[in-house]
Amino acid sequence: MATRAQIGVLILAAGASNRLGRPKAFVRVGNQSLLGLQIAKARRLAPSWLGVVVTPRIRARRHQFYKPNGLNASGHASASPLRWIVNAHPTRGMGHSIAMGVAQAPSNLKALLVLTVDQWAVSVRDLKRLLRLPKLRGAFYADTVGVPAVFPRRLFKRLTTLEGERGAKGLLREATRVAMPNAAFDVDTERDRRVLSRQQTRAMAGLTRG
Repeated sequence: MATRAQIGVLILAAGASNRLGRPKAFVRVGNQSLLGLQIAKARRLAPSWLGVVVTPRIRARRHQFYKPNGLNASGHASASPLRWIVNAHPTRGMGHSIAMGVAQAPSNLKALLVLTVDQWAVSVRDLKRLLRLPKLRGAFYADTVGVPAVFPRRLFKRLTTLEGERGAKGLLREATRVAMPNAAFDVDTERDRRVLSRQQTRAMAGLTRG
């Protein structure tokens, strides 16, 4: 795995959530939110930079997900500061969120791990497997390659030009596939939320599996 000083993490949490009818970031997992859980997982990777793309509404309530006094929402020690990146136009799709986030990433990063807010079953161990090599690597699940994914610095400029709902799918056609069945679980509908509600123990276990 690349050294901590070379790796950044970008969490995408600005989706329109049209089918769910409310921001996914606020969905509860035990005693915290989905976004709080994903931030805690990212911190376990000890990245040199952590960015979260959010809507203005989520940014205004950021204290629910991250405490600037040195502890995150799960009570774990915080390392590097968290960068809140506001996407005021979430309907422009995941590609726009990725572009905004990458544009804010430091120039000294060797690679960037991109993770969505609602892939609740992805564990810290899964993410570390992706980061073993700072090369273009994507999670393989449900017969597709997608995020979580690691993008090397050589692709950052292309990432800043993305738009639309397909996100980085075009780039990931060239990625090394890392089998990750857990990445297939997300929260797009109320039915998905009920599944998460029944699987909260599994979701929280992903934070310590690493």
